[in-house]
Amino acid sequence: MCIRDRYELPWEIVLETNYIGSKGTRLEDGLFAGTQNQMPLDYLYLGNALFDSIWDHPELPNNASPEMGWVPVYQALKPFPQYYSVRNPHFLGATSLYNSMQITATRRTESGLSFLAAYTFSKAIGSSDAPGLGLYSYQGQDFYNRRNERSLTTFHRPHNLKVTWMYNLPFGYGQKWSSDNGFVNVLIAGWTISAIHNYRSGSPLSIVAGAYHWNDWYIGSPSAGWRGDVILGSDAQSYGPPENIDSENGSQFLNPAAFAQPPGTDGWIPLRVGTAPRHLPDVRGPAMFSESVAIKKVSEFPWREGMSLEIRADITNFFNRAGVGGPNTNISSSDFGKIYSNRWGPRTWQLGMRLNF
Repeated sequence: MCIRDRYELPWEIVLETNYIGSKGTRLEDGLFAGTQNQMPLDYLYLGNALFDSIWDHPELPNNASPEMGWVPVYQALKPFPQYYSVRNPHFLGATSLYNSMQITATRRTESGLSFLAAYTFSKAIGSSDAPGLGLYSYQGQDFYNRRNERSLTTFHRPHNLKVTWMYNLPFGYGQKWSSDNGFVNVLIAGWTISAIHNYRSGSPLSIVAGAYHWNDWYIGSPSAGWRGDVILGSDAQSYGPPENIDSENGSQFLNPAAFAQPPGTDGWIPLRVGTAPRHLPDVRGPAMFSESVAIKKVSEFPWREGMSLEIRADITNFFNRAGVGGPNTNISSSDFGKIYSNRWGPRTWQLGMRLNF
């Protein structure tokens, strides 16, 4: 759904506001595309006994047949124990909800200052972020409780501001400021400055418990899928972005006391799923700020029509911002919550010259 308003403002500025929203059901669910044959997680209480032979536990439900020989408990508790995995790459089980306010201000002129500024305030919620197998490095926790995967999406950034502008400097013939000296006019004419600014909220964070066994009753993912437990409220979960990064020892961003591993056995079998949502609702990684600037001069040659010399300088990371990278979100790691790296490299310059004829 889209609702749009458009306003004409002074100084040739056009302001446009939009509400854009969407709701999706029966979407392809990449999180559970490979877990159609999952062991019901109500049986996690069995702990290490999940790796015993099912024939040693006659008190348990058993979907295996004697012809299968030795079968571990976790396999016999699956709906189809004769198969290691049952996959449906087009499993239609996901939902989504997106709401946004989008504001755009535009000024277009042939000379002087022109710009485009776009700001989006949004919220994206879903039980899956991408369709199909192979698009995740993890899978959903519980196929039988898929609503537990509903959270902010991986691409959710509540605030996103992008500004691009260009300013033709008013120097030279026919401009506000010119000189009687022709050589001076050649030097001062044809200068243009432009820039692109990007400012947006940080990435959503997912707290995982990577030390537990996972693949033996989940299907098809190479990495841990268990989430951690949330112990403290959002106001105590983060210390905020550090001013300086300690690349050797790490700079603490998340509070380790605010999270914990789910209870488990000495054999690293979880006894239940973690309480953390797929992505934390109120704490996210450090925000992103970037600026790129271009300075260009075009000198026309009066003795030949259409011939000009263009000199250009492109500067990325104009303010030389180091930025702050993302934290370690594996609660099983001794480096949990620490940031070890900056987001960007130093300011860079690129100079170029082109002859047009």
